[in-house]
Amino acid sequence: MSDTLLSAQRSKNVEPNVDQSETSDVTPRRQAILDAAARLFSDQGFSGTTIRQIAEHADMESGSLYYHFRSKNAILQEILVFAISTTASEVRETVAALPEGTNPRMKIEAALRAHLQALHDHIEYTSTNGRYSGQIPATVHITVQPLRQKYSDFWLELLREAQEDGAIHENLNLSLLRPLILGALNHTMDWYDAKRGNIDELFGIIKIMTSGIWK
Repeated sequence: MSDTLLSAQRSKNVEPNVDQSETSDVTPRRQAILDAAARLFSDQGFSGTTIRQIAEHADMESGSLYYHFRSKNAILQEILVFAISTTASEVRETVAALPEGTNPRMKIEAALRAHLQALHDHIEYTSTNGRYSGQIPATVHITVQPLRQKYSDFWLELLREAQEDGAIHENLNLSLLRPLILGALNHTMDWYDAKRGNIDELFGIIKIMTSGIWK
């Protein structure tokens, strides 16, 4: 994860009501801390990771880490903000780039493909958000929840537009459909290795699995 990428995504995606006290411009040392923490959180969870371990993996002393972040919670918050905002941004950009008049099914399938790709492109960051949600401290949860809710609302609106257009069965409860579909995609982070596999092949199966929602 490059510092240029993270800085650009942060400036573009962070919501006004998200605490940015810990999201200043990314220096190489700060980036090293974030990358080290993301790897550790992804592998062993937030609760199972110590500041000392993060510092060791970032090749610095524990005390030096506090110059860049005030706490482990602050590190987690920045990782989650990046994971949620980047995924949401890449999906929205994919949908916005579709030709005018694209049918609802193609639009949703393009969004699902972009969501899946974003998860695996940024796996160490996104898996922390997906795998260990139960370990997220309440103060961090309160900060990142608006981002999650905004992305959830985006998906609900996509599905609603498709249903109103007659593309999705009218008797389907979209409030149940959305988490079922996205949950299935998010769960691939637990078992699928995109470095060894093929995202297009995986998504082909997902399209078959979701084919029953369409008229």
